[in-house]
Amino acid sequence: MARRKQNTTAANPAPAKTEAKAAPAAPAKAKADLPLIKTENIGATAMRFLREVVGQNDKKEPVGMTYEQVLAKVQAEHPGCSTSLKSLAWYNSRMKSNGEDVPFRPRSVRAATVAETKEPETKEPASAKA
Repeated sequence: MARRKQNTTAANPAPAKTEAKAAPAAPAKAKADLPLIKTENIGATAMRFLREVVGQNDKKEPVGMTYEQVLAKVQAEHPGCSTSLKSLAWYNSRMKSNGEDVPFRPRSVRAATVAETKEPETKEPASAKA
C-alpha cells in the first residue's frame, strides 16, 4: 500500500519532528514499592466457603456449612455486598453441575426448628361446626 502524503500548506504546516522526547516526571513511588493486594471477588469467596468441609455426618460423608453460615462469612469479608441465600444456592448448584465435589449441606437451623415445632393440624368434623 502506498503511504499518504501529508497535506502541508501555509495554513497547516507539517509538525516539526523532535529528536529527543522529554523525560516524563518521576512518579511519587515506583511500582515495585507499592504492595500487591490481591482481592477475591464475591463469587470466588462464596464458592470457597461452599467448598469448605466442617465435619462428617453419620455416613462419613463430608458436611459443609449451612447457607446462613456461608452468607455471614461472605458478608464479613465483603461488607455491604448484596449476596443472598438464593445466590449461594445458585453457586452451589453451578459447582455441582460443573462436576465439582461439593460437601453435603445441612438444612438451615431456622427451617429445622420450624419443622420440629410445627404441630400437625387436626381437622374438626364438619358436624362439630355450628
